[in-house]
Amino acid sequence: MGVLRFDAARIRPDYFAVHGYKWLLCPRGAAWLVTRPDRLSELKPLVPGWKSTNPPYQYFGGPANLAQDARRGDASPAWFSWIGAKAALELLTSLDADQVERHCLELAGQLTGQARAIGLRRVTDGPGSHIVVLHTDKADHVALRLREHGVRATALSDRIRFGFHYFNEEPDVVATMRVLRGGR
Repeated sequence: MGVLRFDAARIRPDYFAVHGYKWLLCPRGAAWLVTRPDRLSELKPLVPGWKSTNPPYQYFGGPANLAQDARRGDASPAWFSWIGAKAALELLTSLDADQVERHCLELAGQLTGQARAIGLRRVTDGPGSHIVVLHTDKADHVALRLREHGVRATALSDRIRFGFHYFNEEPDVVATMRVLRGGR
């Protein structure tokens, strides 16, 4: 969500849970659960809140008369996270989703191809993604060098992970490759 297009109407998931803190650019604490209407009765909140019940919303413990709609899963939101989430989602929905996906996949493809040319390979041969994970025997060392040059990546055992978003640009790939080639 936020980079690759997702057609919920075509896929029709029973439940769709998403956090906003990474690719949706929201602060931590913003998350959503979307449920098909025919699956609502299966939702059982672990800790019902006062808005999880039917009106007059007077639940303060004990057996709950849960609402029959999605309110049954309501919880008190992390208020400050939602202020940031609103701004982030307004920004993301103002962008052309096809262009965002194309841009991010193109940058990831450039990094993948250039890394392959110097002997680094993707960990998986799956479909293209905005996330590039490269195999290296020196992941911690590579991540440290990248960080020293202002490039953010994550070291994971024998892998180095990069993620592209719409705010990334071609100079980010150039800077990354300069470090991976051993330059300054």
